[in-house]
Amino acid sequence: MSETDATPSVSLALPETAVPGMSRTTRVVVTSMLFIASFVFFVYVTFPYVVLKESVAAQISQATGYSVNIGELGPNLPLGLSASNVSILAPGAPQPLRIAEADVEIGVFSLLLGRLSPEIALRSGTKGELDVALDFGLLGLAKGAAVPSGVKLEAVDFPIDDVVAFALRAAASGANVNAMVAPLLTGVGLSGKLNGAVKFKLNPGEPAQSSGTAEIKIDDALLKLSDPALGLPDQKFSKALIKANLASGKLVVDENSGFVADELQLNLKGDVTLARNVNQYQLRLDLGVKVEKDMNEKFGWLIDAAAGGTPRNGELTIQMSGPLSQPEIKPL
Repeated sequence: MSETDATPSVSLALPETAVPGMSRTTRVVVTSMLFIASFVFFVYVTFPYVVLKESVAAQISQATGYSVNIGELGPNLPLGLSASNVSILAPGAPQPLRIAEADVEIGVFSLLLGRLSPEIALRSGTKGELDVALDFGLLGLAKGAAVPSGVKLEAVDFPIDDVVAFALRAAASGANVNAMVAPLLTGVGLSGKLNGAVKFKLNPGEPAQSSGTAEIKIDDALLKLSDPALGLPDQKFSKALIKANLASGKLVVDENSGFVADELQLNLKGDVTLARNVNQYQLRLDLGVKVEKDMNEKFGWLIDAAAGGTPRNGELTIQMSGPLSQPEIKPL
């Protein structure tokens, strides 16, 4: 026998039993799934997002009535979209709201479990961040149930200046706004950095089983009264806090919640009882308002007017009670 004939041959082909318990049919199924997943991933990565960007902006504009412009739009792995240089302009507003970066993700594993769990992350140009995560059951959404079973919000030094200014300008340009109120809305502003977290576990079918906590504060909060017609100094808040606890289907506002400045105080207390229908949430809230010094001289008459003409010396409590759809609001 020659040396060549004595050399054993080596086969690279694996026998069908190389993977224990995997039949040929199983291998075909697995291979097909991998091919489909790879194809979907290829399409996801190479999709013409320039066309999608214009379509998304147009759809949002049509749905909200605001003019939306997206600078760039692309994929956000593993499954989502990432947008940058987003601007939103309300009708009649002089300046748009600008968002440096916005990421939207859809949980892949949640979808496999029959749930829709979108996560939205907003980032400002100063590196502040606001993350919102929702959780819906696909079966509930198919039945028209729009209440999420989970709500999470986390904020880290997220600047609120532009968001508040945008909201006030949008409100001032509304069709039903009072002609005397509109100039006040455009002449004030609120700045600061949003920090805190909200974690709610909701049970739309059995509201009494809902629970969670919320604690949101605004650091360096400043009420800007820049309109010369007001003749008031800006109000720096020593406290700007909303704290609440949800247990047994009742959201109780902590008595330490409120906004406290040198000439203005806003205190909130009470509770909200959840129901299967959001419109039937039962309110029992008291909003305390107190103005002092120059602010009392300028706006004290508004508090007296809200109290039916009775002098209140700049202090009033407004009670809100009844269903969320039609609450009863009265001064105390």
